[in-house]
Amino acid sequence: MNRTYRSIWNEALGAWVAASEIDSARGKPNKSAVVVAAVAALAISLPGLAEANTLNTQQTCFTGSNGAVGRINPGGTQNQAGDGSGTYSVVAGCNSNGNGWTGVTVYGSFAQATGNGAVATGMQSSAGLWGVAAGLETTASGAGATALGFGSTANALNSVAIGGAGGNGTTPLSQANSTIASGAGAVAIGSNATKGAQSAASDGIAIGGQSSVASTATSGIAVGRGATVNGAYGIAQGDGAVAGVAGNTSITNNVAVGAAASSTGANAIALGGSAKASGANSMATGFNASATGATSYAGGFGAVASNTDATAIGNQATASGAQDTAIGVTAIATGGGTGSRSATRRPQRPVMQPPLARQPARRPDKHRHLASARMQAARTQRRWVSELSRRISRRWLPAISRPPQVPPLWHWEVLQQRGRIRRLQSATPRAFRRRPVWVRLRLVTVQRSSPGSAPLRSAVNRPRAVTARWRSAIRTLRTARAP
Repeated sequence: MNRTYRSIWNEALGAWVAASEIDSARGKPNKSAVVVAAVAALAISLPGLAEANTLNTQQTCFTGSNGAVGRINPGGTQNQAGDGSGTYSVVAGCNSNGNGWTGVTVYGSFAQATGNGAVATGMQSSAGLWGVAAGLETTASGAGATALGFGSTANALNSVAIGGAGGNGTTPLSQANSTIASGAGAVAIGSNATKGAQSAASDGIAIGGQSSVASTATSGIAVGRGATVNGAYGIAQGDGAVAGVAGNTSITNNVAVGAAASSTGANAIALGGSAKASGANSMATGFNASATGATSYAGGFGAVASNTDATAIGNQATASGAQDTAIGVTAIATGGGTGSRSATRRPQRPVMQPPLARQPARRPDKHRHLASARMQAARTQRRWVSELSRRISRRWLPAISRPPQVPPLWHWEVLQQRGRIRRLQSATPRAFRRRPVWVRLRLVTVQRSSPGSAPLRSAVNRPRAVTARWRSAIRTLRTARAP
């Protein structure tokens, strides 16, 4: 016997139903009964969770063929209920219409659904298959389209229109000033007092009031107030930026970034406010830069490259000849040269330049001057000693006795130098030559005591007859000057 469930009469349903034996008919159940009932309910609901995403069409909807919700229309003379005859549909509002579609939700006066699963909310809103239209006079006619905002329109597959229509509330609504996404997968977001964003191309994106992507501009992107993309795969970003030429489908891949930037040449790029790139494959970077020649480049404020393969780099640089190159501030190239023969020159007109800072006067290198003076002093001293030695040897050598059978080897040695040598090192060589330097010399001979023996170095023993002459020679040397 089944002791878990029992059959009871349900007065609300008018039928016998199975109920747990631990349930109480009336009153609050005890705590243990609540826990057991919760576990049982969870076990029973698990199969239902697995099938939650499946639409069960066998159940019966008891809603009448005509919706039960209605209100007085603006004229105030009729009270007509909406049409909610579709299965699983909810329709509410004066003259709202579900048109018999399945699973639609329509709320608002004169709102209507034109496909299964449509959601239309707002007066005179309209939603198509799986579409969503929310707002006054919004339209989502494309499959899976979404339109949000007053007067916004999403006409193509999976398109999105978010914004509203322009106007001050006194002029009637028109398609010209609405936010419209009419291309497949297109996105249009934004509106202002004049015109909403409009994206007519497939996969096009228009964000900002008055922004637009033309119907031929596949995958075009327009971001900013009044930004316009006319060619396929073009990008226009900035207030009034333009990429491509209206009506010309051969000009594609344009990029214009900056307020009032314009890229009208095929594959051209314009970066900067008011930058202009009108030549094919040209590029202009910088405020008011202009590249009008084919494959030309202008970089810098006001730079101009107006001919084929011309290059202008620098503020207000100008390259007007074919293959010319102008590099530098206000540089001008007009020679029309080719390759390395292109001309670059400075303008003839005067250019105001800021005054340069005064450079300090360069001081002489003190250490370098002293080193040069020392070298010159040493060189002069060597010449002077050599000359004195030559003169003394020629005059006094015959009077000096020599040891027998041994030819002496002699030389003069400087015994003493007196004078302002250190102080003269910082003076000029000319001043050094004018100053006398006293020198004392000694004659030294090298002689051998016997053949093959080691040489002996000793001072020469001068005879008495030579002493007076030697002293006279030393006296003469003291007053000598450098040659």
